[in-house]
Amino acid sequence: MLITGLGVITTGLMYLGIVGLTLPYTVGMLPAMIVIGFGVALSFPAASILAIDGVESHHHGVTAGLLTTFQNIGGAIGLAMATAFAVVPAADRHVDPARGMFLSAAFIITGGLAGYLVCLGTNKSSTVKIQESRRTHAH
Repeated sequence: MLITGLGVITTGLMYLGIVGLTLPYTVGMLPAMIVIGFGVALSFPAASILAIDGVESHHHGVTAGLLTTFQNIGGAIGLAMATAFAVVPAADRHVDPARGMFLSAAFIITGGLAGYLVCLGTNKSSTVKIQESRRTHAH
């Protein structure tokens, strides 16, 4: 669900970046915001479950706290970077806000792929530990 949710978010951002702010709200911004919201609803719970299931039970509280902290910090930094680099026009030129949408989509894709690779590595090591634990308890 995590990859699906990130893909849905990216699709909404790409749509918003392509149509820009030239269309009426009900045709441009509203559908994109609904799609992005749906993607967030899919990806955030999946990320939380993956993070918490990936640690031992006595670390669940710390893991949940760190996850929430870094989701908030990442959102703030991503918004600040998208605004600073792509949306805020310089004094001598006009900058199209679509660049900010594409930049946000690029951050989501990069972060999603990095998270997926980390989960793959963690999942493989957890599987090995579980199998070793089962062998030990079986004998």
